[in-house]
Amino acid sequence: MGKIPKSVRLKWPVGPHYLRWVDGRGAHAWARYKVKSADWYLGALQITARAAGDLDRYVGIELALDGVLTAMCAAVDAAGCALLDAVVRAAGRPESDASYLDVGEWDGALEIARGAGISLASEHAILDALEGSGSRSPQGWLAQVRLLRDRAVRHNVLVRRFSVSGEPPGRFVDVPGLGPRRPIDHLKSTRRKVHELVELLLRDVDTLAGAVPPDSDEGGPRRIGPRPLPDLSARARVLRTF
Repeated sequence: MGKIPKSVRLKWPVGPHYLRWVDGRGAHAWARYKVKSADWYLGALQITARAAGDLDRYVGIELALDGVLTAMCAAVDAAGCALLDAVVRAAGRPESDASYLDVGEWDGALEIARGAGISLASEHAILDALEGSGSRSPQGWLAQVRLLRDRAVRHNVLVRRFSVSGEPPGRFVDVPGLGPRRPIDHLKSTRRKVHELVELLLRDVDTLAGAVPPDSDEGGPRRIGPRPLPDLSARARVLRTF
């Protein structure tokens, strides 16, 4: 292999204001900004990999991997926290109740919604994405990318394989629950899932905001939609309840 360049030319953005870079305001804009941040790091990874000729442990590769994994998880967490806040308000609970859950535990909104009789269109998608959370080999794609991000804190997540399912040798990302995958292809696929889940969560936020007007003096929680919640306790991981 030839000499590895020390740098590549990347356009590091300065402006515009992030609210002009995305659609929406408030939590919607912040979550969508995180998705676009993931796009930037994914683009940087592709450019750096082409320049390096190999996904080895080069500084630029590690920087881009850290960025894209962190941004994808942050995008879902930002939208999920917005959903948690909306569910707490719709359930008639004090807004301070949401503060009892850590950022990564926003899926506790499902327990609150179920207890208040609120149906969420995103519920099945959340449970599928988080299936197997807490295990070493999760099945849900979000649980996998979260664990991958956490592992990247401790060690490199790229592994060299001579052949995977007959594919040419190279470096692969070792995805928990899946095994070695082509890094850029896998991250692109995960990014699409991130975008879909973020938008689904934000639609639930909008639905809840429309169903419970600000300063409403009506007592008790209000049901959103006619579909009753199924018993999903066997699939959901144990969540902290209030």
